Amino acid sequence: MELVKVDIRNYLSNFINQKVYFVPNPGNAGDAFIAYSTFYLFDELGINYEVIQSESISLTDETIFFSGGGNLVEGKYDHLYNKIKKYLDNNKCILLPHTIFGYQDLIRETNNNLTIFCREKVSYELCMLNGANKDNLYLSDDMAFYFPDSELSEFRIKGSGRAYCIRTDGESSKQIYIKDSNRDISYSWNGELWSNFLLSKYVTFSLASYLCQFDEIETDRLHIAILAAKLNRKVIFYPNNYYKNRAVYENSIANTYKNVHFVNTSTDLLHSEYVMNLLKLNEFQM
Repeated sequence: MELVKVDIRNYLSNFINQKVYFVPNPGNAGDAFIAYSTFYLFDELGINYEVIQSESISLTDETIFFSGGGNLVEGKYDHLYNKIKKYLDNNKCILLPHTIFGYQDLIRETNNNLTIFCREKVSYELCMLNGANKDNLYLSDDMAFYFPDSELSEFRIKGSGRAYCIRTDGESSKQIYIKDSNRDISYSWNGELWSNFLLSKYVTFSLASYLCQFDEIETDRLHIAILAAKLNRKVIFYPNNYYKNRAVYENSIANTYKNVHFVNTSTDLLHSEYVMNLLKLNEFQM
């Protein structure tokens, strides 16, 4: 059955007259782009939101949005998992478009107070295998795709040459030669920083300021690829060390941004040793 994507803008319109809370993700400058895109959309729609900045805040009977991204991957990241678990029993929790792997106990909470948006079909299918309630599970695009191209107009200048923005962290596939000229610019910022609206805005624009100098971008960073695509640069896009990049490319980029060329250096979506070991560990029935 063909999965139908939900437009997050339309979904969020249901909350215009409500007070909601927002929990940003920690992470690198790509997460700043996600956060700023979310802030922008909230403001565009006139949603009354408050950012949760302290672990000590206690909430009951509220609606809480958790930032989109790739922070719900069992065995790699647990920050978001712990945050959602903290608020889930007493609040309506909505996870904005995410790549998700594992965390079966949390996925099954879609039968209760949790609504999940997946940003690609692989995560959606894995959530279904893990017992998600399909009535509270949706497919959408990453939040960065909702950022208006018009806001990037000043960065659409003529560039030259090729930028190499290959990742140097734990999500590297280790299958791409890293040149001396490589700049892993997403890693220029990293941490629990993106509750700050202005910081997320200007970090996003700093990425655009760097990328707009070039006419070609070679990267395995998802949000560098998305931002470069929006800047009308030619993008050579590689996988990371699990299925995230390819899955988002197929869900949101392939049919929309003809300037992005995905170079598959893996054999299939679940190619990595990390993913295969985790599948065995959790005894998933695929």
